[in-house]
Amino acid sequence: MVKLVVSIVISLFIISCSSRFNTQAIEELYVQDFQTTDMSSCSTKDVNLTHAEALTFFQVSKQVNSKAIHDHYDYAPCFVEGTLKYHGVLCDWNIRAGKTGAINCKGEELYFACDECDYLFE
Repeated sequence: MVKLVVSIVISLFIISCSSRFNTQAIEELYVQDFQTTDMSSCSTKDVNLTHAEALTFFQVSKQVNSKAIHDHYDYAPCFVEGTLKYHGVLCDWNIRAGKTGAINCKGEELYFACDECDYLFE
């Protein structure tokens, strides 16, 4: 019985991974603004991304859940934000200086983290 439950859980995990957000379908990504809640510790130089660099961030990052962001990544007080189109739908996004980001499409928030993106934040 335990093996059956474990098998079902693993199968559901594999199925959920296969329905990931297709970042290759992002179009018209635009950086609109910089925001910070603590200018003394986090400024524009910490997350100064161009439109192309922000798109690269989403294309090379991995999709994670909010618990992973909370437990394993720095929550930086500053971020860049903007809009993008995903399959023709206008969405909002943000990328934080801690190399995490989010895309919000129609009220669904998706989270991203990039362990290999140091070069974008230099």
